[in-house]
Amino acid sequence: GLISFLGDAVTISSIKNYSDFPLSNLRKYNNNRFYNFNNIDPVSESDSIIKFDFGSNKKIDLFSYFIRTGPDDSNGDHQKTWRIEGSNDDKSWTKLDRRWDDISLKDKFKECHFICQLGSYGSENNLFRYIRYVQEGSWSIYSNREYIIQITYFELYGKVVTIE
Repeated sequence: GLISFLGDAVTISSIKNYSDFPLSNLRKYNNNRFYNFNNIDPVSESDSIIKFDFGSNKKIDLFSYFIRTGPDDSNGDHQKTWRIEGSNDDKSWTKLDRRWDDISLKDKFKECHFICQLGSYGSENNLFRYIRYVQEGSWSIYSNREYIIQITYFELYGKVVTIE
C-alpha cells in the first residue's frame, strides 16, 4: 500500500491523538490501535478525522483502502458510517467513497478492502495531496460514542504521481 511504500514521507494527523493509542499504530499490522478517545468523548466529525498528507511534491490517485478494526466485540466502537475524501488545498474536499450502516467492520479485528465508489481513478481530477477518513457513526451501543475511532490498521491503494 501507499502508506507502507512511502513510509515517513506520509504525515498522518488527527485532532484527537493520545500517546497511549498513537496514530503510528495505523501503520503496523498488529493488535495495537489508534483510538481517539481519552476519557472525553469526541463530539463531532471534526474530532473523527484521520488525515494523510503526501507532501507538496506527490499526489495520490486513490483506488481503494483497507481498514482493520480494534479489539472490542460487535457492540464496540466499530466503523458504521464514514467517508473518504481527497483535497489539494486542505480546505475543499472531494468525496471518493462513502459507506452507510456498513456491517463489514462490526466486530473485533475485522478487516475489509474497500474500492472507492465515488472517485474517478485514472483521471487528472482524482489526483490529491491529502486523503482523509471521516467517521460519521459507529456501531457502539452508546449513542454518545458515534465519533470514536478505533482502528488497528489503515492502508491506501492507488498510484503515486510525483510533481516536478
